[in-house]
Amino acid sequence: MNSQDEQNDILLILIDKTISTVSNKVRQDIFTNHTTEAILSTLRNPGDKVQGNYIHQNTSGSTAFLFSTPIPKFEAPKTGGGMTLNDAKQKYESQLKNLGGVCNKKLREAVEESNTGSTSLYTDLWGILEVATRAFKQDAYDTKTIHILSDMQESMTGAGRRDFHETPIQSKSEAIAFAKSDAKTLQQLLDVDPAVLAGTRVVIFPPYDALEASDFAINRYYWEALFEAFGISDVEVK
Repeated sequence: MNSQDEQNDILLILIDKTISTVSNKVRQDIFTNHTTEAILSTLRNPGDKVQGNYIHQNTSGSTAFLFSTPIPKFEAPKTGGGMTLNDAKQKYESQLKNLGGVCNKKLREAVEESNTGSTSLYTDLWGILEVATRAFKQDAYDTKTIHILSDMQESMTGAGRRDFHETPIQSKSEAIAFAKSDAKTLQQLLDVDPAVLAGTRVVIFPPYDALEASDFAINRYYWEALFEAFGISDVEVK
């Protein structure tokens, strides 16, 4: 009993745990509510998957805080009539709801989790693309979605890296120019596959209200251009 024409879907959840990203309660709840719904709508068929990772100084090396267990295939009863089949379907739906509930509990715990370690001092947002490449290449997914809770302030040291706290983007044209240059550098430094990432939908949840002071309005142009360089053109900000 599969839904959505037996599509295989994957949802990757990324939560920023660096000192520059401190969500207010309203924004936190918006992220949690939308992502809770996304988890339940993703986990419908065998092969569907939900994974959650933290964003920090070593995003690409972070251990998943959430990794959904495989969904079993629905087995129709070999005996019995319509009532037996309906009972089996209801039991299967209950299994899916329970799995979604477990994932959502881990999501809420992850949102509340504090990072008091040294990895909170820098923000490796480029690592998102490596984490996504590893997650998405495991199967031929029909839909690939990423939910991000972050201020999207890349802040790393080292050759070729960006630190938008030290050197903020000044304009839309500069944001796009940086992104085009960084796409080439990123592929040299990280294991990222544009063919795997192509067609992904990204939803960004800034941790603050639109009226609060931030650099997100300019940074958004950077990320839209950088994502597009890797085949990701569907980028939404909630």
